[in-house]
Amino acid sequence: MSEDLKKLIEQSIVCLPVYNEEEAISKMIDDIRALSRDLVITDGGSTDESLKIAELKGVKVLHRPGKGKGHGMIQAMQYAFDMKKDFIVYIDCDLTYPTDSIYSLLREAKDADMVVGSRSYQNMSLKSKFLNYCLRILMLVLFFKYIKDAVSGLRVLRIEQYKDILRNQDMDLEIEMSAVSIRKGFKLKEIDYYTRVGRSKLSNKEIIRAFISLIKARFL
Repeated sequence: MSEDLKKLIEQSIVCLPVYNEEEAISKMIDDIRALSRDLVITDGGSTDESLKIAELKGVKVLHRPGKGKGHGMIQAMQYAFDMKKDFIVYIDCDLTYPTDSIYSLLREAKDADMVVGSRSYQNMSLKSKFLNYCLRILMLVLFFKYIKDAVSGLRVLRIEQYKDILRNQDMDLEIEMSAVSIRKGFKLKEIDYYTRVGRSKLSNKEIIRAFISLIKARFL
């Protein structure tokens, strides 16, 4: 491992947004800890064994009962800022994103404000394909920018750029991150990955919310 990568790992913290992930959380924690010692969980009021597993493994948990995923991600960014970290890595806890891509994202983050792990169309569900296709078109129309995967749940952010400017409180925060990056002229990179093991929890309500958030980010 290069010295540059070691330094980036020391400057970063990994965030796992969690809600009833008892089937995946143990493996996700173990896999992440093999890559980085700094990990925080933001939990949305899990009613299964997720928190018990995290507690047994000694992972810091931030609670957000009744609050959405976006609220927890912003909460985790504040925590990372207080820990004097420069970068935060977000990765969904549903086994749909490969943890070994974290190193690749961090390498690119050295000279970027946000790095997104973009999914292969071949490995997406039909619903995710439709959402991403429509969002690509809408991004081009509203922002004149092509983004391959605007709602990916795997990304690295430079904290000083995004702290205090993100507002969305639910699963539409990822689309706001992408839109804000374009609007403010931040340096955004995308890298591809092709592994998909788990199953996304994307709902029709969240698809609609993503489109509304993108329009709001452009005009408000």
